[in-house]
Amino acid sequence: MAAVVQGVARVEALIGRPPVVVGGLAVLTRLSSPYRATVDLDVVDRRRGGAAQLEILRAASGAEPVEPAAAVIPTAFGPVRVDVLEIREAEIERPSEDPGDRLHATAHAWANETASPVTIEVLLESGSRFHVDALVAEPGPLIAMKLQAVMNRSTAKQGTDLLDLMRLTLDRSAGPAARAQLAEVDSGWPPISRFMSISGSFADAVNRSTSSSALAA
Repeated sequence: MAAVVQGVARVEALIGRPPVVVGGLAVLTRLSSPYRATVDLDVVDRRRGGAAQLEILRAASGAEPVEPAAAVIPTAFGPVRVDVLEIREAEIERPSEDPGDRLHATAHAWANETASPVTIEVLLESGSRFHVDALVAEPGPLIAMKLQAVMNRSTAKQGTDLLDLMRLTLDRSAGPAARAQLAEVDSGWPPISRFMSISGSFADAVNRSTSSSALAA
């Protein structure tokens, strides 16, 4: 995973600003006990003019394009695949009639707008360490993104997404934050708000479950 984390710094150097990290690395960063590894880096590019992040990454020295929307870029620890999830303003201003597409756009926009700084530290086999400062999606938006992604995944990927969902919801650190963010999502995001009318009950049920478990213990 050293290459994946180093990829964050490499992307920042190429695009000129910290990328918004989502996907597996974001999930592992938010959990109090990371439980799996990840081999690629996912970032959000909310397009508001200027060059597209994907174009910049593909134009970098030593980079290789990967379809449909990725590039493999070199790092000090080896090559890493970077998937760029683009969200255009038109997708927010004129939402798709398809609920899955609406959730994809608004969940990633939500992640982009609320991402917060995190220092990611890596312990190498040699015993040395290095760290990268990153903008990482919050637990609530990560859950919203995972719920949309699971609808279009292979069986193996669905399993990983569902396990990520469970971990984020029940984690002692990420869980309370995720449930609060899902319950308090801004009503200015209509597709997310409609989604929250369902997930809010889920969050309440999880809160009751975790409270009961604590009392039983």
